[in-house]
Amino acid sequence: MFDTSNRWCLLVISKDAFQAIRASLFPQKHGHRLRKEIPLMVEAGKRLNPEVHWYADESCLDHTYDLVMINGSLQYFEQWPDIVRRLARVANKYLFLTRLPVVDKGPSFVAIQRAYETEMMHQQFNQDEVLRVVEATGLQLVREFVVGDRPYIHGAPEQCEFRGWLFQKTDSAGPGKGPG
Repeated sequence: MFDTSNRWCLLVISKDAFQAIRASLFPQKHGHRLRKEIPLMVEAGKRLNPEVHWYADESCLDHTYDLVMINGSLQYFEQWPDIVRRLARVANKYLFLTRLPVVDKGPSFVAIQRAYETEMMHQQFNQDEVLRVVEATGLQLVREFVVGDRPYIHGAPEQCEFRGWLFQKTDSAGPGKGPG
């Protein structure tokens, strides 16, 4: 059980770029950092960064957090709206989605990414679609971040740009129960 009366609690889904956001949202609090990753990364993370609570399973979603962040990985989930809804449920205060490849004009589409000697399917999101899915959970947009990377996708109907958004839970979204 985590005592959050004088602490912030953060769940990070992949990659690690939270420090500036955490410091601006919770400047007066110390905190817990939790991270969900694939099992291979969890094992390495436990050795290299033991102060982080590492999860390879979904049990991290049994708690709520002051800040939930997904960084550069939502596009790899086929059922991404379900993931967004699950993360919104465990966000007590904020949800930060970042490094999402988005397009402005056309519909979402899937592309092939070739990296690390493998091929992965990943989605390029229509920005309005992402915002509608998140806002339907009761979270309100606070700020948009233009990450600025623009990977080139050969034959794409529209080239994407990486962006991010910080959302805040509104009173009508209901109070969280706190980690524990």
